[in-house]
Amino acid sequence: MQRHRLAMLIFLSFSIAFIYACKSNKREIIKTYSNGNPLVVFNFPDKNNKSQFGIEVFYPNGNIHRKLFVKNGYFVDSMITYFEYKKVSQVDSLANPCDTITRACNANRTIYYENGKIAERYVLKNGKYDGFSQHFDKNGILVKEYSLIKDSIKDGQYKEYDKNGKLDFKGFFKNDTLVGLCYYFDSNGDTIKYYNNYRGVMSLPYKKWLNDGRTLTGNFANEDKKSVIW
Repeated sequence: MQRHRLAMLIFLSFSIAFIYACKSNKREIIKTYSNGNPLVVFNFPDKNNKSQFGIEVFYPNGNIHRKLFVKNGYFVDSMITYFEYKKVSQVDSLANPCDTITRACNANRTIYYENGKIAERYVLKNGKYDGFSQHFDKNGILVKEYSLIKDSIKDGQYKEYDKNGKLDFKGFFKNDTLVGLCYYFDSNGDTIKYYNNYRGVMSLPYKKWLNDGRTLTGNFANEDKKSVIW
């Protein structure tokens, strides 16, 4: 009985070792630089399964530039980009698998400063900026936020913040043009000035709170907008 158990254990050990060997990682260098360092490397967790692998792209000095993950012909999980000296510069967190040919991905993109602080955040739809975005200074303080359509066109509410992260300006964009009322605020959050925008140009009504407690106001005298009352 003991010999039988020992034989079974030996058999299982060899079987496990054989399975592990069959599924061992495989690293393929796809392209190299002129100095011999790898440019693109594919890493297969299971050398017999070519449908699932990681992609590593390198700088000429051998440091990692980008990491991607492929499953059944689609990018999955995250696309990570690095500065030349190993720190993360950008992460695209994929909302769903993304075609490796078109690369028209849906993702949340986070861009970093070299000090590790977040610089910018974007929403990607079909590979283009489409949605809410935020921009930060190198200390991590929010500077401005707005929405984008068609990759670069501002559309919707727009806000700017002061060096302490408090709301400083608020406006509204329509097809990349400021429209309607714009507001300016002091450090306490009180409105200190507002004015109207007409086709991207400052117009009336206008109101500004002066330091002595008075206000300066201006508006059109009538509907034809040919005269103004201050």
